[in-house]
Amino acid sequence: MVREWLSGRPLYGVVNNAGVMAGFFCQTAKIEDYRRVVDVNYLGTVRVVKAFLPGLLEAGGRVVNVTSSTSLHAFPHYSAYTPTKHAVAAFSDCLRMELRSLGVAVVQVAPGAMRTPLLEGVVGGLKAEFERADHATIARMGKSFPQEFVSRLQAIIPAIAEDPRGAAGVIEGALRSRRPKAVYFVGRDTRGTDWPLSCLPHFLRDAALQRMMVMPGSN
Repeated sequence: MVREWLSGRPLYGVVNNAGVMAGFFCQTAKIEDYRRVVDVNYLGTVRVVKAFLPGLLEAGGRVVNVTSSTSLHAFPHYSAYTPTKHAVAAFSDCLRMELRSLGVAVVQVAPGAMRTPLLEGVVGGLKAEFERADHATIARMGKSFPQEFVSRLQAIIPAIAEDPRGAAGVIEGALRSRRPKAVYFVGRDTRGTDWPLSCLPHFLRDAALQRMMVMPGSN
């Protein structure tokens, strides 16, 4: 199918940008949420690379995998999404080393919060997850925790989310550059918060996130 679509044309670049977000807190998420996120975010990336790899090798093309600032460190409410972005980042590292001497460059673009339907769906997804959770789980997390956490996110997201055209420009640059970087970090929150947090010892990082977010059992 891929060869038929290309019709003999050289393949210079493939961008893996598909992603879904579900399965927020482990206590309230379903195993099906994890399966879906892994299947799209990680295995989907692997499938696309394997499908287009022969054409990329023939043309000396390039792979651009869109990861996330969450590949730098974890957030408590992205228990399905974050691991898949770590997996894509590690897969990209493996692939970059494997293909470099064969003439194929592999690049990661790691955006922070962008004003996209994916991010806009976080609050609704969290509300739905909390609503279907059993009473004992919500009581354990804190009766007022769901509302407090959602309210905190509703305040944070508009303040940090950026125009996705900035990330699109970086992706285009990664495709066109003669000597692309291994990783491009995009967004003020990525450079100003996520990268510094990733450099901290775990206990300090946890303490910082504890102050930024509302945690289960803290109310």
